[in-house]
Amino acid sequence: MKQIAVADIREKPAKKPRNYRVDNIRFILIFLIIFGHFLETFEGPIKQNIYTIIYSFHIPAFMFLSGLYASFSPQKILRRYVLTYLVFQIIYTAFDAFIYGHSVSFQFSTPYWLLWYLMALSFYELLIPTIDHFTPRKLIIGTFCIAILVGVDVSISMYLTLSRTLVFFPFFILGYVGKENGIERVLNFFTGKKRRLLDCACVLIALLEIGFMFIEFPERTLYGSYAYGLSLYGAGIRIGFFVCALLWLLVLFASIPNKSIRFLSKAGGSTMCAYLLHGFVKIFIQKYQIMCFPETVNILLCLGGALVLVFFCSFLSGTYKKAIIRWRKQSERETIPKEE
Repeated sequence: MKQIAVADIREKPAKKPRNYRVDNIRFILIFLIIFGHFLETFEGPIKQNIYTIIYSFHIPAFMFLSGLYASFSPQKILRRYVLTYLVFQIIYTAFDAFIYGHSVSFQFSTPYWLLWYLMALSFYELLIPTIDHFTPRKLIIGTFCIAILVGVDVSISMYLTLSRTLVFFPFFILGYVGKENGIERVLNFFTGKKRRLLDCACVLIALLEIGFMFIEFPERTLYGSYAYGLSLYGAGIRIGFFVCALLWLLVLFASIPNKSIRFLSKAGGSTMCAYLLHGFVKIFIQKYQIMCFPETVNILLCLGGALVLVFFCSFLSGTYKKAIIRWRKQSERETIPKEE
């Protein structure tokens, strides 16, 4: 009689339920990033107001989400950020030279346009072992102070995306030290008996956004790459944008439901593809001046184009992941020895 081998069955830890609120917010933010970049291809007063509203919070919000799930993993940093940065730095530099007809000059110390985000995340996650030695209060206060003080140094440039890295670092820290449990506690506070405070936040956002439309400031202030020297006005503008971004974060997390929304949640769960590829479309639109219609029409075209691109890139990403899974399963079947 043959012996029957009994497999060692071990209980696997319960899989943590997916936070669809984060996926839904990611969808909104990646749409706004693409929409905002498309708006850069033409000029107009309405467009400028929309652009200012988008840039008052979407980068800090994305940094916050990045901090929410950040961890120190050299392999992940190398594969997901460093290698991706190097590959797309080469591709974007070559594409730019081809489109605009100038000579190719490769360098890696100053990121090409949107690739600064990958470099900044690499620095943030490499710093996590150091970050873990400080209390959340010290980290939050310290990084916000640095983000304001870095604007004093007028010599700071886009080299190693240093300015942006330091300016948006506090929002990454907020996400990292807050994590999901901390966010839920804050949400319960503001959506319970303190609901009026959330309404006040909405009013303050409206007042700040209206104020930004009527005051003058360099557009680079929106990108976190503007140095204002010893100007208290410039420092005040940066602080105003920080307050606005924090209020937007609160409203977004309190308003967006934690449930799967068809197509939206799926697209929000895989935003890297859309982030990396939409730049090629924007460069093409800008080079050939496609947005040559009345301002309102241009805005609607940018809005529709951004939506289509987000969903298309979600489809590409999903197709790629399915192909990788099929390939792995096929490889596993081929490596299993057949019984004689």
